[in-house]
Amino acid sequence: MTGYFASVLMTAAATVVAIGIDSGMSIPNVSLVFVIPVIIAGVSGLGASVCSAILGALAYNFFLTEPRYSLAVNDPANIWAIGLLFFVGLIVSTIAYTSRRRGDGRGTPDETGHPVARL
Repeated sequence: MTGYFASVLMTAAATVVAIGIDSGMSIPNVSLVFVIPVIIAGVSGLGASVCSAILGALAYNFFLTEPRYSLAVNDPANIWAIGLLFFVGLIVSTIAYTSRRRGDGRGTPDETGHPVARL
């Protein structure tokens, strides 16, 4: 359960950083800030990492896309950005979790059962 709590805290911190960056300068890929908590949460487990990916996509939508402070999306390009952020988060979380399992000696690529690990 502490992995999920850490995931929420890291995503909240990433949100504060992203809002600060967005208000100070115009960076087109500020959404990448939300990938960092996903990678770090992968150390705790797949569930915490996926939780961070979901929260990151929602936070990006709520705080950084127009209309702000709403989950509505006016620009179709933002729908793609939010969807890709979530998709990348899922891929990164699976890779981080699989790498951790391999590093701990708890599974070879064939034993982990993850589709990415079989590639």
